[in-house]
Amino acid sequence: SRCQRFDFHRISPEEIAGRLEYIAKQENAELEHPAALLIARLADGALRDALSLLDQCLGRGGRVTEEAVAETAGLAGREHLFELSDAVCRKDSASALGVIDRLYSAS
Repeated sequence: SRCQRFDFHRISPEEIAGRLEYIAKQENAELEHPAALLIARLADGALRDALSLLDQCLGRGGRVTEEAVAETAGLAGREHLFELSDAVCRKDSASALGVIDRLYSAS
């Protein structure tokens, strides 16, 4: 058979974050270490995905912070999680749906 099989392994978040920081330095961009780690975790071992997300963050301009990455990636903050959990525990479906609607509208 003329088929070849390649087994690729995921890259660790620390390695991805280090590479992102190196690239940001080469591009004279400001990338905070926590932001690099968040990008690396979101990329789930795929350097190409991490580079794509970094590029999107850099396109927004300014310093790349953890908050900027979360906003670019469309992550919900902890306050939304706690608000939603509280509404569910109180069996307040209107409040829970309100949180979900705000999150959906913001994305």
